[in-house]
Amino acid sequence: MEKTLSVVMPVYNEQPTLATIIDKVLAVPFVKELIIVNDCSTDQSADILDSYRHIPSIKVIHHPHNRGKGAAIRTGIAHITGQVTIIQDADLEYDPQDYAKLIQPILAGQQRVVYGSRFLSVHLNKQKNAVIVDRPNLFWAMLGIITTIVSTIIRNKLRSNQIEQPHAVFFLGGVVVTLITNTLYGQRLTDEPTCYKTFESALLKSIDLQCERFEFCPEVTAKVARCGIKIMEIPIRYYPR
Repeated sequence: MEKTLSVVMPVYNEQPTLATIIDKVLAVPFVKELIIVNDCSTDQSADILDSYRHIPSIKVIHHPHNRGKGAAIRTGIAHITGQVTIIQDADLEYDPQDYAKLIQPILAGQQRVVYGSRFLSVHLNKQKNAVIVDRPNLFWAMLGIITTIVSTIIRNKLRSNQIEQPHAVFFLGGVVVTLITNTLYGQRLTDEPTCYKTFESALLKSIDLQCERFEFCPEVTAKVARCGIKIMEIPIRYYPR
């Protein structure tokens, strides 16, 4: 397989896992470039990234101020040159060995957008076409309410020491966001908040993204759906930390 894949990796204080995930990405033979955007980390992430600058396939960009994950992704998108682009977190929860099956439908011209689902059964049938419902204002309003509720629950439980790792709360929030996305935009997704979002690069660069922080996921999903594009999902591995 030719080197066709651009990998965009936002980074903020990922010192413990950063070198490992970079090495894992570089081990994928068809990766054309790894674009890493350091969102003004306060640990040693910047030093680790600078130690990789001698590798031609790596582009390191440092934000002078912390702007948020969405802004870091948008900065990375502005520098992509590969035919296909995937978003990669730096925390080792997602495995770059899944890249091949995620980009194959796009390279084959069968899909323009593919998401990696942490919940999808390998026996799930091919998705059917569905009507796209254009209700952007309602979508963002409902998303804001859900985000506020979930954030409040997490904060209260952490303060009361009821949970150490609120995976169940994050899962519930993801399920609700996925349900709203499917209802408003006629998709059949199981995992809208997944990190592994894979795009035809020309399409991704054409989308007017405004996100600054974690709203990248619902914004890009909504705007892809409003283009009349059906998003395909493929099962992936997931290692929650």
